Amino acid sequence: MKTSAAGFQPCDNAQVAVDGEPPLIVATELTSNASDQGVMVGLLDAVKDRFDAQPERVLADAGYGNERDLLELEARGIDGYVAPGREGNGIWWGWC
Repeated sequence: MKTSAAGFQPCDNAQVAVDGEPPLIVATELTSNASDQGVMVGLLDAVKDRFDAQPERVLADAGYGNERDLLELEARGIDGYVAPGREGNGIWWGWC
């Protein structure tokens, strides 16, 4: 995987889907891609396959913030709460 510090390193990127209270892992994904983009749909599909249901809402960090995944959330009728940017860039975002 390409890393910001040392070029390419042997590593993976783990993704976990968790269901509310109590926290319960409902899906996982392991990729060799440093970016989270494009993984959300696979996690949603895994939840659907295992539980024959889909989440009502998704909370995700900025790494998932791409147009394709956001449009897929809309098409599935899932409320998406995805951070619009990385924390620490001097911009503060609020939810209404």
